Amino acid sequence: MTTGLGTTFVLNGQATLPLRSLEYLLDNKQYFRSYGNGRDNDPSLKQVSEKYRQEFNKAAPSKSVMLAIVEKFRHTGSVLCQRKGSSGRRRTVFTNNNQGCVLDQIIQSPKRSFRQSAYKLNNSETSTCRLFKSIGGYPYRIQIGQRLNVKDKCAREVYYKSHIHLNGYINRQTTRFLGFERPDAIVEKPPRSERVTIWRAVFGYGIIAPYFVEDEDEHPVTVNQER
Repeated sequence: MTTGLGTTFVLNGQATLPLRSLEYLLDNKQYFRSYGNGRDNDPSLKQVSEKYRQEFNKAAPSKSVMLAIVEKFRHTGSVLCQRKGSSGRRRTVFTNNNQGCVLDQIIQSPKRSFRQSAYKLNNSETSTCRLFKSIGGYPYRIQIGQRLNVKDKCAREVYYKSHIHLNGYINRQTTRFLGFERPDAIVEKPPRSERVTIWRAVFGYGIIAPYFVEDEDEHPVTVNQER
């Protein structure tokens, strides 16, 4: 991993200290020179910490970090991160190639969701959404209206009839449209779920209060060809 201070040592996925500070501990052999000064003739981490504070005028790393650095140096001969996926600058998805791929996906399948597009492009859903916004796209919602016949359009000049779904059903997941301009498309769906019919009339003096169409048992019903 690289920072403004130089290469950074990575321990358990977390950056600890600049490499130039760690190289002082290793190249100057402060750790190895302290052999025999510690308990049971082991290296003295206290002595290493004091040398570190004198040299850099700041607190020394913890004992566990210093031991991990030495152990890594013994096995690999370096304090650099050996995992390719954790070293170097992070890769970015904001490239001209990825933006072009997202644009092609939207043009070919504007009704495809971000999740499906991300799966096709082998990207995350969040990255695909950000790429789509970076090229000026916007997710629009298609307007849903009731299907009208020729007689309905003429009758609406005199009175208005509406079907109210009792369960509040509406599928909003299929009303998204990915594009660069507001769509003019309107989805016409015939009413199928359980509902009641409300009738209201309009005349010169105002609006007649709504009436619920009921059957013989005074239960709200839906007006169809049989009624």
